[in-house]
Amino acid sequence: MGRVKLRHLEQLYPRDRKLVETFHTVYSQDRQEQRRNRVKHRVNQCLEPRDDQLQDMLHLLPERGVIINSTKELHKELTRIAKGLQEEEIWSRRGSPIWEPLEARVPETGEYVPKELPDLNSINTIDHLGQSELQDFLEQGLIEVLDHAIGQALVEHIASLEQSRRYACFASKVIPGFRFFYCEGKSLKEIATLLNMTNHSQASRVLAPGKLLNHVQYLSVENFFQLISTTTKGLGLEENATKLDYLSNVMQEVEAFLNTQVFQAAVAELSTSKSRSMNSLYAQRLCRYLDEYNKKKQGANNE
Repeated sequence: MGRVKLRHLEQLYPRDRKLVETFHTVYSQDRQEQRRNRVKHRVNQCLEPRDDQLQDMLHLLPERGVIINSTKELHKELTRIAKGLQEEEIWSRRGSPIWEPLEARVPETGEYVPKELPDLNSINTIDHLGQSELQDFLEQGLIEVLDHAIGQALVEHIASLEQSRRYACFASKVIPGFRFFYCEGKSLKEIATLLNMTNHSQASRVLAPGKLLNHVQYLSVENFFQLISTTTKGLGLEENATKLDYLSNVMQEVEAFLNTQVFQAAVAELSTSKSRSMNSLYAQRLCRYLDEYNKKKQGANNE
C-alpha cells in the first residue's frame, strides 16, 4: 500500500480507490507527526494499521461516500485491495497470475493434498431449518447472483478504465479482450496482437482477469448477503438476523458455497497455461454475458 502510484489508483474501482486515498490521508498525517518527533522509518514502508488509524479512516470514509461499519471490516477490505495490487503487479511483470495454491504440503510426508474448503454442513451454529432453507436459497439464486455480479464488475471495470488517463483509450477493448481470453482461449500475448496493444503486460493491465475475478467474487458474496438480509423472514432466520456471530456464520457459508460451486474452478483454470480452454461455470456465464452484450450492441446499431 505504501508503494501505490497514480497508475495503480487509476486501475482501481471507484470504491477501492477511495479506500486507498483515505488510507494514505491518515498515514500521511501520521508521517508528518513522526517527522516532527524525529521517528525514523523506511521509505514507502507502511506498518500494519493501528486501531486508532482505522478509526480515523472510518470517520473520513463517509465524506467520500463509503460506509463501513467496523474497523475489522475495514482492515479486511484494505487487506483485499493490497493483496490484489500485489498480485497484479507481479502478474504484469511475468505475464501469468499469482494465486494461493489449491494444494497444501503435508510436513510429515512432503506430499501435496487438496486444500479443504469449509464444509457447508459443519457449521452447527445454524439451526437445522435455517441451514436447509439457506442451502436451497443459495442453490436457487446462484446463477442470478453470479450473472448480476459479472455484469456489475465488467461495467465498473470499463468505467474505471475510462476514468484513467493512461488506459481510457483501451476501455472499448475490454469486451472483445475477455471474449478472446475466456471464450476462445487465447493468451494475453495473442490478445495484445489482436487488439493492437504493445505487449502482453499491457493486455494484462487492461483486462486484469484476476482482478475481475476477485471483484466478481466479492460482489457475489455481497449481493447474496443483501438478498438474504431482505428475505430473512422467508428463510426462517429472522430471530437470529441481528446476532453478529450468526451473521458471520451465514457469511462463511455463503463464501464456502460460492467457492465450491464457482470460484475454486475459476481460479484453477486461470492458473493454468497461457493458452487453454475455459470451462468453469464462471467462464460459461461470463461468455454468455459477452454474447448478450454483443447482441444488444448489434441490435442498437441496426436501429
